[in-house]
Amino acid sequence: MLFSLNDLVGFSAKAKDFEASVVDVFLERNSWQVSHLVLDTGGILENRLAVVPSSAISDVSPGERTLRVDLTKEKAEAQQLLGGASLLEDGDLSVLPELIFGADEETVTKAFFSTIGTQDQYFSFVAAASSKAVNTSETIGSVIGFIVEADTMTATHITVDTGITVPKSQHVLPVSLVEEVGSTDSETVLAVDKKKLGESPELEQFDGLDRHWIDRVASYYGLS
Repeated sequence: MLFSLNDLVGFSAKAKDFEASVVDVFLERNSWQVSHLVLDTGGILENRLAVVPSSAISDVSPGERTLRVDLTKEKAEAQQLLGGASLLEDGDLSVLPELIFGADEETVTKAFFSTIGTQDQYFSFVAAASSKAVNTSETIGSVIGFIVEADTMTATHITVDTGITVPKSQHVLPVSLVEEVGSTDSETVLAVDKKKLGESPELEQFDGLDRHWIDRVASYYGLS
């Protein structure tokens, strides 16, 4: 099943004895696979935000907008005492904690890129989904999202709005045609021109993201 990664932000993450909300997602650049989720615990934990690996995630249900996370409040609080909180307070991020905690997104993002991997290896979905879409010669539009395969939690397509200053129409292209993923203050580079993307099947034309949709998009780009 395919679903929009935009929808994943806002999913209810059901831990064993508390619930949280997904507020961001980190993906591996090479594999396009979801590697970690950023959860807002709503103040249940002393450090409000927690970054958990995808290996702790199961039962992703796009229809119900829920997923399960293998975590307990006791385990989270113990982890903060063992490393997470002290690492952030002391500024020593050289030790890799099992989980990352912080009071705000800036703190946990800094900790993630200092302990898990660099920005050359991973990217933030929220940051990427606010980047400009360009090719080597022109601005094409704005990146607004990604399409993900639910079973593998791997991004398969990127969604671009062809409007430059105001929304226009939403188009998708396979991630194999993305040369570089940008962020809020950088650009996402595509291997297509504005005309090619603009004439592709519009996302609004489809009632659901199914095999027919995948085949039609792949055929248009000559990838079938």
